[in-house]
Amino acid sequence: GLQVRIARTDDAEQLTEATRDLDVLVNCALPQYSPSKTSAANHRLATALAAACAGKHLVHLSSVAVYGDFIPSKKTLFEHPNPDTAYGRQKLQMEQLLRRLAKKHSARCTILRVGHVYGPQLRWSEAIFDLTRSEGFRLPFDGQIPSNGVAITNLIAGIRSVLVNEPKQTTINLTDFPQTSWRTLFDLHAQAAASS
Repeated sequence: GLQVRIARTDDAEQLTEATRDLDVLVNCALPQYSPSKTSAANHRLATALAAACAGKHLVHLSSVAVYGDFIPSKKTLFEHPNPDTAYGRQKLQMEQLLRRLAKKHSARCTILRVGHVYGPQLRWSEAIFDLTRSEGFRLPFDGQIPSNGVAITNLIAGIRSVLVNEPKQTTINLTDFPQTSWRTLFDLHAQAAASS
């Protein structure tokens, strides 16, 4: 079964004690501070997680934001991401810290680069609902660009799959498959709004 433990994620001792009997930790946290404080907070969180996961498996939820907002179609950024926002840079910094510290503590580390999560009561869905009601709003390129969206049910299934089947890759993109366009996502939300 699923166990939820509460501990200060930046306190290595408390986190280690609270998770001592667990085999796997799934980290969804990312410190939300002003940019000048985020780096230090990332270091505290990564240090605590790596220490708590010594000899265990750490699954860390990162973001496709590490690739940047505008991805050239002929260039792959999977091995060498190039974020162009503060959020993307924070996520990439956390990935790099966790990889380095997990290795130091003999922990297995799987990074899931999660797409834009949508579903009931989630931020992306709320934003899409709001835009579908905005008079005059039009999707750029008629929405035919891939959205990198991931339904909350697919996110849960992806995490479960990583926990049950030991993946060969240590970094995995987690989006809907097949990839959905922004048009498809907006149409899905418009239909849901019309039927409610």
